[in-house]
Amino acid sequence: MAMHHVSFHGEDIERVLYPGNVPIDPCIRELDLSSNHLASFEKSGLTNIVYENSTLNVLELQGNELGRRTLDREPLEEIRKFSQAVGTSNLRTLNITANRLGNEGIAAFFESLFHNGSTLKTLYLSVNTFEDETSCIHAAKSIAAFLSNPSACRSLERLHLNGNQFGWHGVRTIVNAVLGSSRACSIEQGQGTTSELFNQSAPNRSLLILDLFSNGIDSMDTLSSDHNMHAFDWEQSSELTPSNWSENLELQLENNLRDRTACRNAAMRLLCAARIVGCRSRDLPNGNMSNILPILRLPLELRGLILEKIAPELSHVQFTDVLRYASEPSTLGYGLWQVDYPVDVKNDVQMNLPLPHWSWRECFETKSKPRNWYAESMDLHRQSNDLSKRYEPDQLAFWECTGTDHA
Repeated sequence: MAMHHVSFHGEDIERVLYPGNVPIDPCIRELDLSSNHLASFEKSGLTNIVYENSTLNVLELQGNELGRRTLDREPLEEIRKFSQAVGTSNLRTLNITANRLGNEGIAAFFESLFHNGSTLKTLYLSVNTFEDETSCIHAAKSIAAFLSNPSACRSLERLHLNGNQFGWHGVRTIVNAVLGSSRACSIEQGQGTTSELFNQSAPNRSLLILDLFSNGIDSMDTLSSDHNMHAFDWEQSSELTPSNWSENLELQLENNLRDRTACRNAAMRLLCAARIVGCRSRDLPNGNMSNILPILRLPLELRGLILEKIAPELSHVQFTDVLRYASEPSTLGYGLWQVDYPVDVKNDVQMNLPLPHWSWRECFETKSKPRNWYAESMDLHRQSNDLSKRYEPDQLAFWECTGTDHA
């Protein structure tokens, strides 16, 4: 299996990558267009390159002039279209560091990505705003809204926002979104609060790295309590301060990493048991019950309770999705082939568990797009600090399809 890395540097690349004549090899997984004076997502062909691209894994665009405003061009609509194209792709890493998106451009990017989410795991958006704190709050609030939505932010693990002028209010809003209302409003007590107000926003569970260095916290006004600076109503009760935000953010990210490992392990345990209990390819002839496993003679409620004990770390939605996945014969071996596109086929076999049938269409639209899981496994192994550890393609596919790749 060939995987290609292509780089262009210091060239007038907009004449090479032009809409309608985009020279993108379908085997290219990494494309580096850094430092090429690119100023337009549309004219450079970037939006076309990314749109519904199922192969491209890494796109490097740092050090260009994307988002630059001119007398005859307003870039916000271009940024929105590019963001929407990213949402249709299989991109895992996008680097737009040191461009000219600005406050409104960053806001437009996240707001357009918000609707359907994306498969992005790593996003670099450092050094893109140069306005003052008041102007940059729109970008910070859009980032916070994205991070606090588990559907939109279902895959993102690393977000780099260094060198933007968010100021204290912007940083506080973003960190509040990661911590969630209960944690952010109970820092002094050291435990969650049961207040209905404080439970309005759950913590982000996917992020493992969030960089917010050099964002003007010390140089900007930190005393204003203007309600317009808040992304959430409950933020007025947040106990984050310039002296404790970093420590509390680090703690949340460490918890996310620990909980991700526990969640993945629990999902694998449950899958093994649920395959036996739930998966059936055909109905028993004449309802013959003499040769079935003893557990299948138990009432459905007891079967469910037994399975719940196997994976208490999973949420109800995750638990249900693993059972649905395990009970569907077409999921057997998914991820083990280079090209893997199951087709929704009506399954008339009665399930051993009282659950809706697994839907590939629903999976591809809301959780995980079809991709080359062998290449995904190789990429992760190559990038890992521990080369002795490698996740199998079908493991990675299972975790993402069932939403159990993080807690």
